[in-house]
Amino acid sequence: MKSNLLLIIALLALSISYSQHKRWNVEANYTIVPGDGVFGEDNFIDVGIKYRFVRLGIFHLGFGVNGGFSRTDIENTGFASRTDDTYLIQPRVFTELRIPGLKRLRPSVGLGASYVHVVTDYTTQNGFDDSDSSGSLGFNLNLGLSYDFSRRFFIQAQYDFIDLTPDENVPDTIIILNPTDNGNINNIRLGLGFRF
Repeated sequence: MKSNLLLIIALLALSISYSQHKRWNVEANYTIVPGDGVFGEDNFIDVGIKYRFVRLGIFHLGFGVNGGFSRTDIENTGFASRTDDTYLIQPRVFTELRIPGLKRLRPSVGLGASYVHVVTDYTTQNGFDDSDSSGSLGFNLNLGLSYDFSRRFFIQAQYDFIDLTPDENVPDTIIILNPTDNGNINNIRLGLGFRF
């Protein structure tokens, strides 16, 4: 059993090492949210994986998913303490452009969905603990630009436009969207990635 597992790992490592076209990549991003979007003024840690399944000339088509987490401690809400844990899941299809003569630079465009789930834990002035949660789903447009600084590693910048449909049944204690945002959120994401 162990020898079979070692053989599979060795074959996988060998195929990754000698692959001419790296179809997979993993990435870690730091999200900067301008203004008071779904995540308040706090930043968001995000990880993702992408797979390129078709190559059409200079275009690579693929599928990817990103997931992230943010924790916000909110003061002055009438509670003794309050914490919002925000989870973000973003599946999308994308196309990546390989520009002749600029092969290290890769612009991309993606379309997909964004699901935001917020869990609020709070303690009242009387010491009573409670929790609420709610989610919103919406359309996501992603524009990105990556730069390969080696055969495997790259840096990237991405912009997300998220059009969420706010849940009308959200408890009053949960603030998913600032009322002036009308369900629209803008994310700027900076990160590092590894191709294999």
